[in-house]
Amino acid sequence: MKEDHEKLQRRISIISVWLGAIVLCTPAFVNTFPFLYTDTGTYLHCGFQGVTSDIRPMIYGLFIRHISLKESLWLVVFVQALIVSWTIHTFYSNFSQRAAGMRPFVAIVILTLMTGIGEVTGMLMPDFLTSVMLLIGCIFLFGGKQPLWKNILMSILFIFAVASHHSNAYILILALLFFLFIKILFYFRKKSFVFPLRRLLIVAGFGLMGYFSIPMLHYAYSGSFYWSRVKNVFITNRVNQMGLLKPFLHEYCANHQYRLCDSIDKIPYDLLWSPVSPIRKTGGMAANDEEYGHMLNDFFHDAHYVKKFAIRTLENGIVQFFTIEGLVMTTEREEGYHYQVFEDELPEFIPSIRRSVQFSGKWDSHPTQLAQRFLVYASFLYLLYFFLFRKTKDDVTSTQLNLVRFIMLALVANAFICAGISMVDVRFQYRVVWMVPMFAIMIMNDQIPLLWSRLKSLFTANETMNDNP
Repeated sequence: MKEDHEKLQRRISIISVWLGAIVLCTPAFVNTFPFLYTDTGTYLHCGFQGVTSDIRPMIYGLFIRHISLKESLWLVVFVQALIVSWTIHTFYSNFSQRAAGMRPFVAIVILTLMTGIGEVTGMLMPDFLTSVMLLIGCIFLFGGKQPLWKNILMSILFIFAVASHHSNAYILILALLFFLFIKILFYFRKKSFVFPLRRLLIVAGFGLMGYFSIPMLHYAYSGSFYWSRVKNVFITNRVNQMGLLKPFLHEYCANHQYRLCDSIDKIPYDLLWSPVSPIRKTGGMAANDEEYGHMLNDFFHDAHYVKKFAIRTLENGIVQFFTIEGLVMTTEREEGYHYQVFEDELPEFIPSIRRSVQFSGKWDSHPTQLAQRFLVYASFLYLLYFFLFRKTKDDVTSTQLNLVRFIMLALVANAFICAGISMVDVRFQYRVVWMVPMFAIMIMNDQIPLLWSRLKSLFTANETMNDNP
């Protein structure tokens, strides 16, 4: 009987994973084509031409190339949805105090209806992998013993996620450092804190494997070992958007011959992509990166500007943390770079793109984002109440405490890394914020038997009082 029950549970779990994947695809189904983003063209070009990019890691482009079989981009979307659904189910099976069953599927339905998880998963971008990395990181840090095949699969997905975007490795390391800091703080305050140091080192090791796979893959395809050829240009743009570049140049150009000195008063807000950017007139991003690196070296050796940069990063990080609404899906245009990539390399997809809701400019994320605002903030309040105002210590396990700490620290790390090295943009927090309501839904569902028990006890006590006036 026990074996039959376990087989039934496994079948239910498998069905739930596949149904969850289908639900996650529904926003893309409504759009009639996978969602596209400005950077999609770069990944497509890298993957289908087998060339490296100065800006982006190429592993996600290869993922699109091989999963699509060069025939259907819907295969990419479905595999992405399957990865997210499986990760959520694995998270539930590790940390839920009740048998998972179809409950992860119910959570996915709620999240797809009320958050941006479906849009992120249905987009031809590696953004969905940031949350996959963080959830698998939770399982590695705090989960139970896993079957060998599951450990192997999670390891591959984790390394792939880290290697898919430059920010992911920084987010992971910063979250782990935050967590380590809490451990040290608890140690000096002489409070108990279950801290899996060995597991943390394993997660950090996997993170480094993913991080170093970026230049290794670049070397395999181009013969050059590098992470990014434009990192200094990107940070210069961030310094510019913080309002610090022009004051710095006005002060330093008297004694230094930076390339930007001739264009101080003509530097646009968007130094990277503006058609009037001085970068375009001096050879492009990669051609300017080394020279901009020398300029940044002077910038970050000036205590005044370091202090200003740190303050702006702190301010922008806080703003980024709460930036979960805004324009995510831009209207497709024929002059857009990724549209041109499709025309040059995948012209058979052009008719499908042109009839998509996104291309017509009618895709509206506003209703979903309104629901997301309510669900996310309600989840924050519920978790705050649950962990700070619980009636007894037995209501919360040490694992649950560690999970909520790590997830919150990961969201903070995501906000500060993206705001510090890139920009404040809704897309960055949009890709991970759904983890908060997912965790809250799991905790709330786990509490149902306890709440029911307390209600029964309350009714029993009332009946006893009524029988004995």
